[in-house]
Amino acid sequence: MYGLMCCVAYTLERQQIAGNSYSAVIDDHDIYQLLPVRGDKFEQGLSVPMDERQWSHDTNMLLTHPKNNTDSFALFVKAMMVISRVKRFNVRYKGRFYAGDADMYSPGTMLCASLDALDPRDTPAFQEVDALVSAFFGSWPQHLRVPIQDETVDQYLYTACCAAHMCVFYLRLRARCWLRFPL
Repeated sequence: MYGLMCCVAYTLERQQIAGNSYSAVIDDHDIYQLLPVRGDKFEQGLSVPMDERQWSHDTNMLLTHPKNNTDSFALFVKAMMVISRVKRFNVRYKGRFYAGDADMYSPGTMLCASLDALDPRDTPAFQEVDALVSAFFGSWPQHLRVPIQDETVDQYLYTACCAAHMCVFYLRLRARCWLRFPL
């Protein structure tokens, strides 16, 4: 039950920060949590072995969705994690650029002194987040891509679908704004 409450608190906080310019209260790098089990298993009180579950820090966790552990709520939690990655890039880009982080520079512009001369879309950090955002929705299981079934809306799946598309918009729009209105 504690793990489920942590997931709910995490997702609520990530939804709140999505629409403003503030950083998250807790950095994703500080979160080491098991992802929730499928809702039917939770409601039945079934124990799922640890080796069959995903951790929030697993490599490719956002693009891998084991059938036995993935439902709309799990995708919702993962969608909030993707929002968090987009948000982290957008909020920290300037600071990391001025701190000399090589991932925030385009190849060939390492000596660039100003954000005005830099296109964030050419940076390795942007390309990494963009690749994740682009692949995220396509990695979902087929049966979990349509949130409306038999005139019933799955609220978690609907929100996850909206979030997946919002990430694309938010990441790319922000990058275009930097080009037109450097901060």
